[in-house]
Amino acid sequence: MTAGGALYGFGSDSCGQLGIGTNLNANVPTLVPGLANLHISKVVCGAYFTVARTEDGQVYSFGANVHGQLGLGMNLFDVAPCQESYSHICRSC
Repeated sequence: MTAGGALYGFGSDSCGQLGIGTNLNANVPTLVPGLANLHISKVVCGAYFTVARTEDGQVYSFGANVHGQLGLGMNLFDVAPCQESYSHICRSC
């Protein structure tokens, strides 16, 4: 994450955890295209998933979801950021 709120991913992307729209590894920092026009203020990562919060409280998640860790209400992988419907409870995160 840059000081300006841009989010980049690099490394293993076997489950889409980089959010770059594929599941191919990235050897250099790659801008997360689905979040390019947003100001990311916080990011948390697991081994195979990522959750990002914008400055205005929107929450996006991507990557592995075998155990529901993306909070989507279903157990499907997402290789691109999905906006969460529970953003209203994360205002103070």
